[in-house]
Amino acid sequence: MKTISTIAAELRESNPSLGNPTARDLNNMLLVKGLICVVSDGKCPTSLGLQRGILKRVDRNDMGKRYCYPVYDERAEAYVKSLAIAYFAPRPLTEVESELPETSETTRETSYTYKYSRKDHEAMQALHRDRLILLEGPTAYWTYFQDAKNLCRIMGWNVYENRRNVPGVTFPKDQLETVLQSLDASNISWIVSGLASERLSSIASPVEPMPEGEPSIVEIGSYIRVLVDGNDKRSFFIRDGNETPMVACVSATGMVINTELPSYENDSITVDSPAGQALLGRQIGDTVTIQVRDTAANTINAHTYQVLDIK
Repeated sequence: MKTISTIAAELRESNPSLGNPTARDLNNMLLVKGLICVVSDGKCPTSLGLQRGILKRVDRNDMGKRYCYPVYDERAEAYVKSLAIAYFAPRPLTEVESELPETSETTRETSYTYKYSRKDHEAMQALHRDRLILLEGPTAYWTYFQDAKNLCRIMGWNVYENRRNVPGVTFPKDQLETVLQSLDASNISWIVSGLASERLSSIASPVEPMPEGEPSIVEIGSYIRVLVDGNDKRSFFIRDGNETPMVACVSATGMVINTELPSYENDSITVDSPAGQALLGRQIGDTVTIQVRDTAANTINAHTYQVLDIK
């Protein structure tokens, strides 16, 4: 059995082109992939991780405090390494990205008037659940998450995923009409959010799920719909943690711009919560039982969450 530190060291030695991923980098990748989760006394494998051969080990530190961490058998080690090679490998510019114009000083000065970051996509997603969302930037259109995956599938593009496995894609403005025609031909409802106005497609059909063989799983950034205790439907985002979330937006020139997510206290749960830990890595149709402590009554109540939809 190996630890993630050992696996990271072996990867750096055998694959120097990966950019020297650390144990922390690999843990972040596995958290986003839904293979491990954070618990009160460390990290442990999710049910998906257990299926891949990741196990939980419990130890105590020098002060006698209990902590746990994942360890990896040969099958899990091989799987993690193959994921990391694909995840951290240098990515050549796609045809779409290579055609993006350089960002001028004027563009940089006025880009604040546009709204095309992940947080803007999430805000639009809360209003338009069944439409593929395109956001206008200074020189291109942008989209993220499942919308990016669906658009790339339709257009035959390669979706970009950052190191936290957040999918996103951007394309030049002169390709917008071609993109919209392709969405219409695929019977997909869309909305284009521009600087001065919004365009809505006349198609009422919701975005189709990913094809068979590419099942959606609950991960950081997912917007999911669940059935609680068999009768109460709820929808919410899965976000990174209780601290102020930060996101990475990649510009046309490759510069990473960090922006804060808006507040979603009433429309989100964190991966640190009992529900977040239990749902991470789950697929549509999965049912989990979540133990929730009622501090006022000093009782622990069990609730079932069935995953109905992931976007």
